[in-house]
Amino acid sequence: MIALQFPQSDTRAAKGLCIEFILHEFAKALTMTEKLASASPADTLAILEKMFRDSLNTDILQEAGIIDKLCFYCEALVQNSKIGEHLLDAIDELRNITSKPRAALARQLRSAADCSSHSIYDLLQILTQSLRAFFSLLIPVLQTCLECETTLFTLLELRKTLNRHLGEKTVETLFQQFFPEGPHLLRQALTNGYSRRGFSDFCQRHEVLFEGLVWPLSKEPCDLKL
Repeated sequence: MIALQFPQSDTRAAKGLCIEFILHEFAKALTMTEKLASASPADTLAILEKMFRDSLNTDILQEAGIIDKLCFYCEALVQNSKIGEHLLDAIDELRNITSKPRAALARQLRSAADCSSHSIYDLLQILTQSLRAFFSLLIPVLQTCLECETTLFTLLELRKTLNRHLGEKTVETLFQQFFPEGPHLLRQALTNGYSRRGFSDFCQRHEVLFEGLVWPLSKEPCDLKL
């Protein structure tokens, strides 16, 4: 479906669109897992169902879970650009990790069985850690997509959400790796990319996203630790 939206020769645009969808679904997953700490068992199960739907549910109207969407977009990325194959293994691991607390909670709510809240808490912590690890795996893919203005803009657009869940200045540190000479090169890359597509005023219309965007100039590589 993604490939059909672009001419076959425009792999850059297709790659950028795949990354955009991956980042947005990933941000949704982070926001959902944040709610798990204070959710009741029933609400926790509902959140986990939104993360990864029950494969035994045959309801055709059932919306795909976030992890299923991540898998779809990662597969589209691999098909369109031949990068990101390692992300598919990470998605499978996220599926397995999500299914364990979901199954335990479902049993607990269905039969009032005594299920250790401590063990479920540990499983949810593993899920959160695995999501953070997924972003680390995504970074090399992002680095190969610097010619895609859509990728750069999506990181800029989701900067506050990603920083809140992954750590202060996470996105700025990533941008510093990509553009060590400063934010003006990021702006230039975005302006040039969107201008080529006929959107010369795009960055001006989203000027608010650049507010507070700074990082120290450095000639040395800057490592991002999650």
